[in-house]
Formats: sequence, structure tokens, C-alpha cells
Amino acid sequence: MGMISTSMMPLGMLIFGPIADIIKIELLLAGTGVFIMIRRYFRTKPSIN
Repeated sequence: MGMISTSMMPLGMLIFGPIADIIKIELLLAGTGVFIMIRRYFRTKPSIN
């Protein structure tokens, strides 16, 4: 687990660094947050009791 989390920071910088030159960081954070919420909504199925 440590090796995976250690490699995520450079990978994220490699991907989001050039994108941040074009798009504001605030929009990137908001967009990824919305994406995570939408993905979470569709991955969890509401239980009807």
C-alpha cells in the first residue's frame, strides 16, 4: 500500500500539472469533487426496506 500511495503524488503532478496551466486549480478541484460524488452515487445502490 505504501508503494502505491508514494507513486500517486508524482503521477498526479504529471497528469494535473500541465492541465493546471490551462484550467484554474479551483475548477480542477471542484470538477474532481463533483466527479467523485457522482461516481459514489452510482456505485452505492440505495436499499429499500
